[in-house]
Amino acid sequence: MTLLSSFFYIPLCLFIGILYAGVLYYNDKKSDFSRHVLLIGASLRFVVVSLICFLLLSPMIRSTSTSEQKPLLIIAQDNSMSMVSGNDSVRIRQELPSAAKRLAGQLDKTYDVRYVNFGSVVNEGLNEQFNDQATDFSTLFANLKTRFENRSQSAVVLLTDGIINRGADPLFATSDVGFSIFAVGYGDTLSRRDTRIKQLLVNKVAFTGTSFPVEVVVNANGFKGEKLKVNLSVEGERKGEEVVVVTSSMFSKNVGFTVQTQKKGLLRIAAEVTPLGGETSTQNNRFETYVEVLDSRLRVLVLGAAPHPDLGALRQIIQSQYHLEVDVQTPPFNLPNPDAYNLIVYHQLPSVAFPMTDFINQAATAGVSSLFIVGALTNLTLFNNLLPPVSIQVDRTALSNAIPVVNPQFSLFVMPEQATSLYQGLPPFSAPLGSYKLSTGTDVLLYQKIDGIQTERPLVVFGRMKEARCGVITGEGFWRQRQSIWMQTGSPELYDVWLTKTIQYLAVRESKKRLRVSSPRTVQQFDPVVFDAELYNKSYEMINKPEVQLVIKDEHAQSLPYAFARHDKGYSLNVGRFPSGRYTWEATTTESGEQLKENGVFVVMPANLELQNLQADHRLLFNLARVRGGVFVPAAEIDSIAIQLLNEHKMKPVLLTEEHISEWISLASVFVLILLLLTGEWVLRRWAGSY
Repeated sequence: MTLLSSFFYIPLCLFIGILYAGVLYYNDKKSDFSRHVLLIGASLRFVVVSLICFLLLSPMIRSTSTSEQKPLLIIAQDNSMSMVSGNDSVRIRQELPSAAKRLAGQLDKTYDVRYVNFGSVVNEGLNEQFNDQATDFSTLFANLKTRFENRSQSAVVLLTDGIINRGADPLFATSDVGFSIFAVGYGDTLSRRDTRIKQLLVNKVAFTGTSFPVEVVVNANGFKGEKLKVNLSVEGERKGEEVVVVTSSMFSKNVGFTVQTQKKGLLRIAAEVTPLGGETSTQNNRFETYVEVLDSRLRVLVLGAAPHPDLGALRQIIQSQYHLEVDVQTPPFNLPNPDAYNLIVYHQLPSVAFPMTDFINQAATAGVSSLFIVGALTNLTLFNNLLPPVSIQVDRTALSNAIPVVNPQFSLFVMPEQATSLYQGLPPFSAPLGSYKLSTGTDVLLYQKIDGIQTERPLVVFGRMKEARCGVITGEGFWRQRQSIWMQTGSPELYDVWLTKTIQYLAVRESKKRLRVSSPRTVQQFDPVVFDAELYNKSYEMINKPEVQLVIKDEHAQSLPYAFARHDKGYSLNVGRFPSGRYTWEATTTESGEQLKENGVFVVMPANLELQNLQADHRLLFNLARVRGGVFVPAAEIDSIAIQLLNEHKMKPVLLTEEHISEWISLASVFVLILLLLTGEWVLRRWAGSY
């Protein structure tokens, strides 16, 4: 009951108080109490009883409080290796942390100062290790925007050399942030005498019995007229050498080699340029990469009921995977033998114009996996008759705008942690508006959110159709989402993950192994290594009760034991980051008294990003500060940032007003008042000669 509504009962409370006091003290008229004692005692009792009755109505009291919030200042320190890879590395290690703390000490009375350090990831506090192997400004700004978007008055001070090698352009990444940026430039902006292998241009996948080209991109600064020796080795065995004459002070050349494949597996390829005298650093004179040699590609056929932007997006996604080969057809169709493909994608098929049910059934009976993408042209009656993992019943051909929501219980493969938040701001799918019915044994990857309400309608679901795996995407138009991510980040890779994993899962023929473990074949040194596992009993039902162990061995045969964590139906394990090199692994478990094993290899690629370019980019920092309303200063003038923030760019504190609603009965003052009134009445009666 609110205070306003409680006021209507005040007369009743007063009446009860008068009645109670009147009855009590009317009986005391026969005592020796004087008239004044009776009146005072009755009044005290009247007030106490009326107040208690009023409190029983649970009246509420509204109050407000005002506090001052300082403007937020974030000091962001670059923790990447390039910061301490130059001649001034000792000075930076010694001076940067103390300069950051001195800056904070000058500003902490006016600002709420926080520290973060960044490279490929963002962490709290300062870090004096300078050991991160990549620099990504876009990750930093996205992290700060998410954490402090409710702070209207905020600024960021960047302590960095301006060298970036991952993520989107910082000027684009800060286009929608609400804070000012002040930049302090470290490092040397002068070009250095150096030779380096900038890049190895080679396909990630090759096939046995073939040869493939390798191009080594060689750079040389300040060595005009010198000769460079460029060597290429495969699995530690030298396969070629080229001598290159440096013809300019800023020299770059692509040197070509050819490598022959013999057997499948991971092939280590290394390029090296012989160091010359006077080089600033020789750590970037060698570059390694790995090529996975396979027996054959997985073939994917995409059939579309009509030309559609989704088909172009699918072609690009599949072609980006070197182990996949794609053919795309639109009407008129020239249908091939389905046995020639591992996966067939049906976009808005079957349709009225192209029923194609015989071909679809033939492919499914032959064990060829299928992926249906439902759209406006899909004939849902024909589709439902195929007995796919989900059937859709509609009264009319109406479409809804569906936002994807990741199912946390999905276990067929692992989705990125940021997937749920990623989808929220993207254009929606166009999905049929109707009732959806799932078949037994299905797994839902994405649900539909419609008008802000999450539904139980599947957007992406997996199951079986006849003898093969089958997936259904119940909406079309994902090309718009992919394009939106591309515009935001400069690359569609973050969005493509779910489609790539969907195609990969469906295209791979089912294994009859009871223990199945998947892991990346290659991973960058700054990325974690993640394993997924599935265990089946003798009836090929997925289980996860037995414990699954994993042992990883490095090139020196040192073993690292791990245990998989259970999730829903399967297992997963994140073993973190590893030093560069080749590793073997073996997973073991025991089910129904039988020991099961699975083994494999993965390679951690050396992170050369921070060693490729050691020339500080203060021009980028200047432009970034100018666009975001701040200033740029070299490291020697870091103290002037404090003056800027205290004077020209000083931000005002924000007054925060909070409204509190609480019950009167919870107020200590009310309890004290009642206690004092009752005590007063008791003292009065004792003084008058009664109890």
